[in-house]
Amino acid sequence: MKRPAARRQPGEEFLYLKLVKDVKNDILTGRYTAGARLPSYTEFAESYGINRLTVQRALRELKREGLVYAVPAKGVYVGDGRDRGGAARPVASARWSIGLGSDLRKLGLFGFLHFEIIEEMRRLLHLDMHSLHILPVRGQTSTADWLESLRRENLTALILIGRPAELSAMEALAREMPLVVLDPQPRIETLTTVCIDDEAGGFLAGRHLLSLGHTDLAVISAPPQPSSALRLAGFERALAESGRPDASLRVYPGNFSAESGGLAAAAILKEARRPTAVFCLNDEMAFGALQAFTAARVRVPEDISLVGYDDVRMAGVVSPALTTVRAGAADIARLAVGAIERRLLGELDNEIGYVVKPRLVVRASTRAIESR
Repeated sequence: MKRPAARRQPGEEFLYLKLVKDVKNDILTGRYTAGARLPSYTEFAESYGINRLTVQRALRELKREGLVYAVPAKGVYVGDGRDRGGAARPVASARWSIGLGSDLRKLGLFGFLHFEIIEEMRRLLHLDMHSLHILPVRGQTSTADWLESLRRENLTALILIGRPAELSAMEALAREMPLVVLDPQPRIETLTTVCIDDEAGGFLAGRHLLSLGHTDLAVISAPPQPSSALRLAGFERALAESGRPDASLRVYPGNFSAESGGLAAAAILKEARRPTAVFCLNDEMAFGALQAFTAARVRVPEDISLVGYDDVRMAGVVSPALTTVRAGAADIARLAVGAIERRLLGELDNEIGYVVKPRLVVRASTRAIESR
């Protein structure tokens, strides 16, 4: 029985990924059993409204995962969990239940970037028919008690956002199940971690504004915690290394929210001599600052250049589009899911750290300084 032709709409998955997902689902649900012959390349192409090269790409991915194998001149067949040489192989099609925990919401630090990371992790896991479960915030319980509650969830693996307060309890849990910690600043040497090089990101923002001739600079900061401290330190390093003795920096408080960005911008607008450029330690504060500047008829970037951090989706939609430092939500998600997969397949030791290098994305909210 052929499926209705699947035409790609804007924002949908690539069609070859849809074919991969559908065939995996059919194998898991028993529609295609071990040894069964799959439809031909031509049949798949007609059914999905795609070309044979796209079908070939999808089946190559399924072969790589050991779910199917090809018999020359006969077709492609569903595998039985063993490679063609007869050796047992890991069963990549087993369904996993991945837990996601974080204290960031409780601390007021959960933002747009985290939602985008979670969305991408959920998408990647769903392609392999796995599931991502958002776990309750720890609340007032100790880390040890919270982790004990996680043990009762029957999870396959655990992803934690943020540095745990009780490291020994996390290390004990990591010996029981695969565990990956996202952005635990500073990095934990005894656990698998995925970190952002925030100091480098702050440096990129500072160097960009200095290259445009800005020397009267401001930063909208955030509560004292490692990521904000590193971003500010990187920005300050750019000033120190610029060789510009006339460069000055003013720091205004924020708390990562758009509201705090607007309040900081209001304080900047009251200054007798305003800075010519403002760096916000995340995009949400930059959105708030942009709104405040616009309401006060202060033009961005003609009057004040504005830089954010994270490169969330809205950064390219606001007007003017925001120059920002891309933290790499998709990169973080891929590294985390890939590390979990390799741990489950026995291909990765526990003690390993990945570092995501930020990139500067230049848009319309910055421009070269004009003489006053």
